[in-house]
Amino acid sequence: MSDTNEQPCRRRLIRAEKRLNQNPKLKKEYEKIVRDQLEEGIVELAPEKPTADRTFYRPYKPVVRESASTTKVRMVFDANAKPHLLATSVNECMYKGPPLQPLLWDILIRARMSTHIVLADIQKALLQIGVREEDREAFRFPYNIIGKEQHLRFPRVPFGGESSPFLLGATVNYRYEQQGEEFEDTV
Repeated sequence: MSDTNEQPCRRRLIRAEKRLNQNPKLKKEYEKIVRDQLEEGIVELAPEKPTADRTFYRPYKPVVRESASTTKVRMVFDANAKPHLLATSVNECMYKGPPLQPLLWDILIRARMSTHIVLADIQKALLQIGVREEDREAFRFPYNIIGKEQHLRFPRVPFGGESSPFLLGATVNYRYEQQGEEFEDTV
């Protein structure tokens, strides 16, 4: 049996394209997402020859949320995809890490006790964290660019991975620790 889930992922690509072809507006929005991500370095063209011993593909599907106020179309990746029934998925291979985010209850209590609150939303927070070159092969996906199948991969932490919340929390904590003493009260 093959150690890669490339073929099942390709079948899901065909299903996603059939759905997109039924709605030209949706297809155009979807293509813009991939084009923008390529330009921003969120995804990159994968080398023809994988740079690691093991390669995993992340199948995806278009998700449309008409009620959303910002992003109506999203690419949703499946990190639980397996090459075959007896294989393991990318998520099953990842170290999940301990939860680093405070509990919502703790946040609410502290917010009510404080006279000043600083709130922030880091845009595309996970996508600000890089993935080592040797680990990028676990984040490949096929995509048709101008009618030709290309393999893309994430050089940044994608959504949907078991370890993604831990990586974000650890990165934010690390950045807090790097701040000087003049910002100690704020941090």
